[in-house]
Amino acid sequence: MTSIYIAYIGDWNPSPETYRRLVDRLNNQDQQRIARYRQPRDRLCFLVGRLLLFQHVRSQGCTSDTPLQLVFTASGKPFLVEPIDQGWHTEFNISHDDDIIVLAATSVPKEASQSGIGIDVMLLNRAPADAEGLEEVLLDQLHPAELADFRATCQTSSDSRRLEYLIRLWTAKEAYTKAIGTGLGTEFRELSIEGLSADTKASLLGSSSRTIAAHTRLSVHQSTRNPTLRSPAKAGFTIRHGHITVQSPADHGEQNREQDSSDNNKRFAWSFVSACQAGNVPGTIEFGVVDPTDLETLGSV
Repeated sequence: MTSIYIAYIGDWNPSPETYRRLVDRLNNQDQQRIARYRQPRDRLCFLVGRLLLFQHVRSQGCTSDTPLQLVFTASGKPFLVEPIDQGWHTEFNISHDDDIIVLAATSVPKEASQSGIGIDVMLLNRAPADAEGLEEVLLDQLHPAELADFRATCQTSSDSRRLEYLIRLWTAKEAYTKAIGTGLGTEFRELSIEGLSADTKASLLGSSSRTIAAHTRLSVHQSTRNPTLRSPAKAGFTIRHGHITVQSPADHGEQNREQDSSDNNKRFAWSFVSACQAGNVPGTIEFGVVDPTDLETLGSV
């Protein structure tokens, strides 16, 4: 089973003492890496990503306080060797944008072939100036078949709907290239995805939500329609996608709890790509919404 953890750090402001204590729990390599980030928000995103990974390890029954050790494949893709050698390793992938951090993780036997997972998240509702420039960049990365789909589906749509469609394509492509270990080294214009739902709000499979710090509500939704990879993508991968809504306290009334289109809310697109399990049946996904303040009490990383 794969676990996907989602954390929102917009309301999180750890004290200098708490931040230092959490950083001290990282292994030496990660402490050096976090020190290279210039922006405080980038440092927090990296830290929370590692803490989410530690939480996943704890959820699998490991109680060791030994720092987590990462091993890298020849292509540079990391996976985790458990602090206690139980014959398993953890494949994981982390993504963040704005104040959202997502972690996908799955534990597999060491003798098994790598399953290949990738996840990507991206803010949907952006400032007009940012949105206009981003649309031009994303359009330039479309496969000819995708460009034809875009013109047929979204040419008469609103600016926000066109950008949402392009962002969903981008997150699916990036999640796929992260799953196969090539990342942004892949030429996105040569990769094509079809069957992407332009409006996931109309076809929700389910949702999980939680009120976190400062009474902010975070909800996770998954579309019932899954897109597919076209050639030259490798066979045997499946895509799940949906959106995350962060509701501000002002929109927290019961009458607004099911609405995620308020101007005060942030919306993010997410895509998760994984290798199909035996029989070409995608594995089960368990979602978890995490309050960063809960991560402050985790044991040593």
